[in-house]
Amino acid sequence: MSNNFKPVEDWEEVWENCNTVNVGEKEYRDHSSLCMIMKEAIHVDKRYQRNTVSMKKINNIVNNWDWRIFGALTLAQRSQDLYLIDGGHRWRAAMIRADIKVLPAKVYDFEQLKEEASAFVGINTTSTNVRPTDIHKAKVTANDEIAVQTEKIVDEFGYTISEEKGNKFKAVNALNDCVSRDYDMAEQVFGLCSQISKNGHIPGYLVKAIFFIAENSNQNIFQNPWRKKLIDCGLEIVDAEVKRSRALTCQGGYKAAAYAIIGLLNKGRRVNKVHINGGSE
Repeated sequence: MSNNFKPVEDWEEVWENCNTVNVGEKEYRDHSSLCMIMKEAIHVDKRYQRNTVSMKKINNIVNNWDWRIFGALTLAQRSQDLYLIDGGHRWRAAMIRADIKVLPAKVYDFEQLKEEASAFVGINTTSTNVRPTDIHKAKVTANDEIAVQTEKIVDEFGYTISEEKGNKFKAVNALNDCVSRDYDMAEQVFGLCSQISKNGHIPGYLVKAIFFIAENSNQNIFQNPWRKKLIDCGLEIVDAEVKRSRALTCQGGYKAAAYAIIGLLNKGRRVNKVHINGGSE
């Protein structure tokens, strides 16, 4: 056992009484009642951990340290090294405080990096503090099929999934939904959205609205004249029409946006209009 581990009880005596947890299809022992970890021994794997942290949150923990609400970090053991899975803000706060030497932690053994990433996803999926882009990053590392396919599409059109400014795309859940239904259609939708936005910001409602139209309308909107009209209008006009329609109908969501976009496509046309199958023009 690594010298960084400080068991609070004899390992063999408590092993059989440890709680167990399930990560994916595997069962692991819960060591949380056993280990206090030297804070300097903990590493962060940026391949699946979030890119940004909240210094406001970290400083609040530093200035209002309370062991009763600290809980325990969740760590992965790789050989003799320990990697953080959950508790990043608490660990960073502890690194700032000179009086904190060791931290309580649950330590798990994982066979592969993707299992660690899956644990990160599982722990943080129900957390409101972890953004969809961070969850997506971990899912890609875990080799999640939908996440990997979504990443491929976004990369194909020169985007990066991130909350940061620039040529970034953050509405990852919207694209995930589309990919899970039809990868090829989702790819065409994202390509059209990138052209509508002139390779700029792509809102999530646009992705889902265009996908809804493509999946349910009587016309192939990936072909002209529909494609050309959407590209010529650009995101500014499309966005303005969606907002106007929502204000008039008091309806939100991607379906309301889809019907607003259909109205824009049909503007000035008397025949051969776009309509949702089973609906009216």
